[in-house]
Amino acid sequence: MVKKKVKKAVKNKTVKRRPVNKRISKPKDMIARPMTQNQVKSKMPLIIRNIIFFAILFVLSLVLYMATSIDFYENLFFMASVVFGFLLIALVIALLTFLIMRSSKK
Repeated sequence: MVKKKVKKAVKNKTVKRRPVNKRISKPKDMIARPMTQNQVKSKMPLIIRNIIFFAILFVLSLVLYMATSIDFYENLFFMASVVFGFLLIALVIALLTFLIMRSSKK
């Protein structure tokens, strides 16, 4: 006994389109505001913890890149070290930005 596949009826949903010339305004809570001193202080430990984590991963991937002789693993650890290096640089830039923001508030 073979069961026949029954097609389900698909309803066509109409999408409401808004006029093109109508501007969308941002809600009041979505407007960008400068960070307060407390917000800057609360982000600092997170950034420092992530810098340490990605520095360890970067060094570990470089050591494994130097230690392996198989081409696949060599390429894998090289790409991992490049990615972790870029993330480390981005986090250092974020840390410097927060330090500059903290010093300019005083």
